[in-house]
Amino acid sequence: MDLNKCAKCGKLFASTEDLCKNCLSKDLQDLATVRNFILDNPEITELDKIIHKTNVSQKDILRYISKGRLDDIKHLGKYFKCIYCNQPIIKGKYCDDCMDKFAKIKNQLLDGEKI
Repeated sequence: MDLNKCAKCGKLFASTEDLCKNCLSKDLQDLATVRNFILDNPEITELDKIIHKTNVSQKDILRYISKGRLDDIKHLGKYFKCIYCNQPIIKGKYCDDCMDKFAKIKNQLLDGEKI
C-alpha cells in the first residue's frame, strides 16, 4: 500500500485511493447526488445550475467526468465539451476523435516522421 495525500483534505493516509476514508465517503454521497440530479433533471443543461442545486463543487463534478464515473449517463454531452474541438463528450477532457488524432501525431513523432 502507498502513502497518499488526500486530494480533498490533504491528510496523509495509506491506500491506493485518491481520497482518505472520510472524504471518500462524502465523495460517494456527492457522486450519487449529482448522478440522481442529472438523471432526474435532463432539461437542466448548465453546469452552474447543477452545482447550485446539488451543492457539489465544479471541481468534483469535473473530476467525476474526467474519471469516467458518470459516463453511463448518455445525455451528459449537452453539458461538457472537448477542450480542443468543442464536440460533446461524456468523459475525460477530449473527444474520441481528438484522442485518435493526438495518438496518430504522437506515433508519427516517435517514428521520426515530419508532421
